[in-house]
Amino acid sequence: MKRITIIFLTFVCLALIAYIYVNRPATAFSEKSRYFYLRSDSANQPAVIEQLISQGILKRTGIFQILANRYDYARKVRPGKYRISRGMSEWEVFRLLRNGRQEPVNLVINKFRTKEDFARYTGRQLECDSAALMQFMLSPDSMAVYSLDSFTALTLVIPDTYQFFWNTSPSALFRRMNQEKQKFWTTDRLQKAGELGLTAEEVYTLASIIEEETNKHDEKPRIASVYLNRMRKGMNLGADPTVKY
Repeated sequence: MKRITIIFLTFVCLALIAYIYVNRPATAFSEKSRYFYLRSDSANQPAVIEQLISQGILKRTGIFQILANRYDYARKVRPGKYRISRGMSEWEVFRLLRNGRQEPVNLVINKFRTKEDFARYTGRQLECDSAALMQFMLSPDSMAVYSLDSFTALTLVIPDTYQFFWNTSPSALFRRMNQEKQKFWTTDRLQKAGELGLTAEEVYTLASIIEEETNKHDEKPRIASVYLNRMRKGMNLGADPTVKY
């Protein structure tokens, strides 16, 4: 009986030591939290382990490596932006990455004068860079899916605050933008545009010109009326903002 008790207590002690060892804090930074960026082109197990050290996230990865091998992490690596809290253990970081619990990115869309402005801003917020976004907007095939072209590409971008995952691709970004555009352009709004003799894209373009023309909301209806009258008469708009586009 005494022997069994000793064996049991020994097992409990070893289990407790193992638990403490696996769950001890392993982060290498002093801030409250830090973001870990795992790019799509380096989403493989060796790269993850190397970057956890090189980005100053973890000070050791031995337990992470054991867990990765045990749970076949090599087949489940998910790129993205992850928020790592100070004091997390290797086990906690491993679970966060394996489960793909990304930190969403708030993309705040106000107004953009040009496609280049939109691409630069979005490229700083997401993994895809401005060049990839510009290439997508300038591609006839990409824009044809939405019955648009490179000149009307920005009419997909309705001002609002959107949440995206950091590794969202240009095609996924614009699919979401198109979904939001369809929600915005209700039957009632399309009918009002039709009564003015305009398409949704023409309304968007005219509104963007007026937005550049003045910041005074009480002046916008008058300016819109002037431009609409010129359009009905087949005249040039004569708008200063059009020089900027």
